[in-house]
Amino acid sequence: MIDINTSVDTINIMLLVSILVYCTVFLTAVRLRKEIHDLKPNEVMAFISAYKQLPLDDLIRTHTEQATAAHGTPEFFPWHRAFILQMEDMLMDIDPTVTLPYWNWSLESELPHESAMFTDEYFGSTTQGCIQGGHFDNFILNYPNTHCISRSFDLEDKISAFTSDIVLREIIENSDVYDNFRVAIEAIPHGNVHVNIGGDMATMASAGDPLFYLHHAFVDKIWLEYQLKNGPLRYDQRVGTQSIQMDLNTVLEPFSKTVFDVMDVEKLDYEYVEPLYLMNLDEPEEVVMPTAPIVSLELPKVEDNIISSGDTLEELLSMPTKDLLNHDISGASVCTSSDTYLYTEEAWIRMPYPIQEHWLKHMNLSVVGARNFERVLQGRYEELNNDKVTKTRKDCIDRLEQKNMLLGLFRELE
Repeated sequence: MIDINTSVDTINIMLLVSILVYCTVFLTAVRLRKEIHDLKPNEVMAFISAYKQLPLDDLIRTHTEQATAAHGTPEFFPWHRAFILQMEDMLMDIDPTVTLPYWNWSLESELPHESAMFTDEYFGSTTQGCIQGGHFDNFILNYPNTHCISRSFDLEDKISAFTSDIVLREIIENSDVYDNFRVAIEAIPHGNVHVNIGGDMATMASAGDPLFYLHHAFVDKIWLEYQLKNGPLRYDQRVGTQSIQMDLNTVLEPFSKTVFDVMDVEKLDYEYVEPLYLMNLDEPEEVVMPTAPIVSLELPKVEDNIISSGDTLEELLSMPTKDLLNHDISGASVCTSSDTYLYTEEAWIRMPYPIQEHWLKHMNLSVVGARNFERVLQGRYEELNNDKVTKTRKDCIDRLEQKNMLLGLFRELE
């Protein structure tokens, strides 16, 4: 005979266990923020679905109303950490399985427009104007006015370079004083992503574009890497472009948190997962920042690799051997020319264009400071490209020597 009271007690216990498991898994577990490329298609769709249910107008309003405090000041990193954490909380209220991914754009810095992010499977392929097609087709927002999410690539259908991975990591490794690091990241690497994508991303309404949150999750990861190197509480007091002193007790409005409250991500229960698709890549070479800046910001001239006869390197090395028998390559300068580049696709590692002055001013950032930092970066990009060119010249010379040796053998046979 079945004891009804026992059965009810058993059911109640099972329900209690289920609730405890749910709370353990979804409420107390560390949130894992993955690189967006590592999400499975169903995870991408879950994020997009939850994102489209967010109170985006309220988020844009918050970002806009706090613009002065959150940009161009030491508060930049902690304020945006609190902001995207609040957004992630909202995502998880909608779908507890969703966390905020990040986009490591430095790994796609050479040709950002070729990223999967700009496809209809992700966040829209439109390069100019309102996003058409895909998940955000004519997606309407109502703050600060009724508008669609729009893009405006800075090169029409292409996006000019972002800061490369190797240069970004050099900034982290060589930075000591907090606010020097903050200025270096906020003005150039962070700013170029906003400005080069354009449209909403180049305005305070950027907080309506899903790319804003993936971008700022990566910016937060960059800050975390700096913290791991210099200590989690490194927050030097220094005046920004405005006359505002900030310290660990500064309140981050409207979150009712202080800077101190968001300094330790372990206490905030989230962590970043390194990109899985990088696991098979070789470790990059160690490099050192230049000691002296390059003064000129003029665009370098493009010069083709040529030899005395007027043939390009590609033409010369693609010639059939029989044609080379009667081809004069003595004294050829094919392997001695150098500098095509920095901002073009001819560069080995492309440099971002100088950030727009009006955007710097809009973000309370020092134009002079940004230009000085760009000069230092140009010097570094020069060095990196020359290193690449030097290696290419050596490879070129080796190939020509092999070609010459073969030519000598052919001529002896004649």
